[in-house]
Amino acid sequence: MAEQVFQQINRLRKSGELDAAWELGCTTVQQNPSDSFLKGAFFWVCYAYLKDVRDTIKARAAAGKSEFTPTRQEAERIDFLLDWIIWLDLPDSGFEYRSLLLIFQANLEHFPKLMLLLAKHAKTLFSPEDKQPFITEKGESPK
Repeated sequence: MAEQVFQQINRLRKSGELDAAWELGCTTVQQNPSDSFLKGAFFWVCYAYLKDVRDTIKARAAAGKSEFTPTRQEAERIDFLLDWIIWLDLPDSGFEYRSLLLIFQANLEHFPKLMLLLAKHAKTLFSPEDKQPFITEKGESPK
């Protein structure tokens, strides 16, 4: 049985071939905009690129500057990828939007486009378990 395109994209992404996954995904998702498997696979390619940019910002902050503000180029790259994610218009049923929140929680205020996207999908960002009090190292239970 031949491998489907979304499977090829996932395989390429998981093997670290992001550029090849992007080329294949970008073309085919535009030709088949209603294919939910294809859109999901392409989202995770965008996410991998976003994570790369986030890692650069995080490394700079860890180098003693504690500065999570993106450079102009980083902000433009993030906006470009977010435009693709917005275009995909994924349903709220998965972990996609929650994953975006988690990788940018340290500097979310620098990305208004991301904040608007997350606000639109706010109902799926937190599970019921996230809203329960928890025990900290000091034994406190925030309410």
